Amino acid sequence: MSYCFNPACPQPVNPNKVTHCLACGSSLLLRNRYVAIKALGKGGFGRTFLAVDIDMPSRLKVVIKQFLPGSLPQEMLEKSIKMFQQEAVLLEKLGRHPQIPTLYAYFTMRNQYYLVMEFIDGKDLLKELETLGAFNQDKAIELLKGLLPVIDFLHGHNVIHRDIKPANIIRSSNGQLVLVDFGAAKQFTEATAQAGTMIGSMEYVPPEQVIGNAVPASDLYSLGATCVHLITGKKPSTIRDLYTDTWKWRENLPPGNEIDDFLGQILDKMLQGAVLDRYQKGAEVLKDLEIGILRQQSKAMVDWYPSKLDFAKLEYALSIGDFKSADQETWNLICRALGRPLGSKLSERDVARIPCNELLNLDSLWLRYSNNRFGFTVKCEIYEAEGKNYRAFCEKIGYRVKRGGSMGWISGNRINYSQEAPKGHLPWVSGFYEADSPFGQEGVIRELVTAVRTCQRKLSRFSVVSL
Repeated sequence: MSYCFNPACPQPVNPNKVTHCLACGSSLLLRNRYVAIKALGKGGFGRTFLAVDIDMPSRLKVVIKQFLPGSLPQEMLEKSIKMFQQEAVLLEKLGRHPQIPTLYAYFTMRNQYYLVMEFIDGKDLLKELETLGAFNQDKAIELLKGLLPVIDFLHGHNVIHRDIKPANIIRSSNGQLVLVDFGAAKQFTEATAQAGTMIGSMEYVPPEQVIGNAVPASDLYSLGATCVHLITGKKPSTIRDLYTDTWKWRENLPPGNEIDDFLGQILDKMLQGAVLDRYQKGAEVLKDLEIGILRQQSKAMVDWYPSKLDFAKLEYALSIGDFKSADQETWNLICRALGRPLGSKLSERDVARIPCNELLNLDSLWLRYSNNRFGFTVKCEIYEAEGKNYRAFCEKIGYRVKRGGSMGWISGNRINYSQEAPKGHLPWVSGFYEADSPFGQEGVIRELVTAVRTCQRKLSRFSVVSL
């Protein structure tokens, strides 16, 4: 089957192998290259077709957008043409991204404008919602993790999508989420951040976009609105109070569809009406999302004795390889465990008083995320392997290094916070060293080794009893 591109054709569907439309006589071959095989959709200003590129050996499937402005006033016609052209310009600028359709061609024929772009084989999230029902928390998190990096990519190229909604997100056949329809997108600069015409789908846009003043954070609002639509199964207009600019999504969750507080708080912040109360970057949302997930997981780290500390920040820093922040947070957590002010220097007596559950929780996180390269247990093993010789221990873990032909002690500002640091180098924990140097601090390390080994023996006995 082939489809006629002539918008005035009374019977556009034609059988295969026909070169000209049987109803109107128009050529069915667009630009001597593309044959439409199916009409995908029709809007106020155009139509979309699934087509094949006969120049390609594989007869590559493509999507063709045909611009049909109709009888618009001249000013609106010029603006509509400009927006259609802008979609081509922006898609070309964005280049090839696995979650954005690739632009193949842009041209004019018979006073009609055409865009040819990559065909994404899959189903949009609105159809998925209609078929499978409301999204659960895992699918909502998957959506955020999948789309937020794409949104940051757009904003990094000074592009605002302006029309993020379930129908414009396709889950491809390989499961990847793809953001489509850049017809409303615009190039963003400080000079263009001024009131204009409202562009986008009203149900999903924030207040500033309603008055034509979309900013990058507007896309984050729209993604938040998309999420609450998908987890409730209800259109945003039915769960948003326009008089108070508040969302009633929690009250509209389907029975049994539980959303944890951390995700609820993230969605609430994405949906703030005031721009400055909202997230400004996708990376900010992702960070809070990861911390929330890790906070849930951290509850099960060491079950033998409940912890009073919140390890989420430490676990997040370790999970992204930010060992410097992780080291600082380790010091903070030890101070909290001891009831000491943050930044306190820790004596041998302090080290001996660190509660076992907190000490082993800290150690297990460092071991897990460094693949057993860093952690208190690693320090213990090296200290013991060196015959409890403090100087040899410090040389082994990089606290004593050769300078100008002789060995010297390092200070805190020379700590190596990379994955390539010597085994046992981290955590440094500046609070262990009175003068920000390991020189003369053997007593602290000796007490640390004793404390770790004592706690491990207690845990071992507890595990046997529990069995």
